[in-house]
Amino acid sequence: MTGNDNRLSAMIENVDSVARVLDMLAQQAQSSAPVLMLGPRCSGACFLAEALHACSPRRDRPFVRARCGLYSGMLLEAQLFGRSNSPNGYLRNTLSRKKGMVAIADGGSLFVEQIQNANAGVQDRLFDLITHQEYSDFEQTSTYAADVRLIVSARCDLENRVNSGLFLPNLHALLQPACIELHGSCISRDGILSVIDLLRAQVTPQTTHNIGRVTEWWMQAARTATQTPNSAVLRYAVEAVTRQLPDSASSESIFLAALQYMARNSSKPRRPTSGGTDTDIHSMSEFPWMKAC
Repeated sequence: MTGNDNRLSAMIENVDSVARVLDMLAQQAQSSAPVLMLGPRCSGACFLAEALHACSPRRDRPFVRARCGLYSGMLLEAQLFGRSNSPNGYLRNTLSRKKGMVAIADGGSLFVEQIQNANAGVQDRLFDLITHQEYSDFEQTSTYAADVRLIVSARCDLENRVNSGLFLPNLHALLQPACIELHGSCISRDGILSVIDLLRAQVTPQTTHNIGRVTEWWMQAARTATQTPNSAVLRYAVEAVTRQLPDSASSESIFLAALQYMARNSSKPRRPTSGGTDTDIHSMSEFPWMKAC
């Protein structure tokens, strides 16, 4: 196999990797269950968390990002869950706002990044938030109700931290059922968008310079690679939404619309008809979260 064929083969593997991740996201899009994303740094967890929120029924509500590595233990608790109005409250001179990120995300999604860095207090409160839809503020003077979907990321296998006594077993058990593993740069934002560009070129080849040979080779491989059906589903989704969006649409818009399409049509994907429409595709007016292209 030549060096060029090796690059083409790697690109196909990237398509398959992205397709598997998007298929799992599509399955979780309409749910409110917590989601755990496992992967190394720069594996695209935040980008995918935002996309999951944008494709969910909560898309018109806030998406809030909390970075566990940005604050020390108790300061992170105060940032997430807020603090009381007591003038004698702890950290009263450190925090200018009393409302926590959980309260801000009420009705929407809270993305807790690198949860392996969270201390025991944060873990306990997140467990209560998932199981009872309520939480206490930092000083535990008040309890509040909150309807928040929790999306978390971690760089390492949390099970090892559970066995070491560094992570709450009950919280891990709640996160584990919807675990999405991210591997390599192909799942990063740039990696995903490069895959979307590749698939998009099948519909409008002029949008990607000198990619004709690559897409022709990939399409032939996709026809024969029956062991990777997710690739075909992703290809159909990108083809379907590309035909309905303007030529100036960004790759990110194509990606979000394709994910929404997969979520709604995952059981019976259909190729667009020769007229450029698909009876299974909903009007693009149903994507109010999509930024103007």
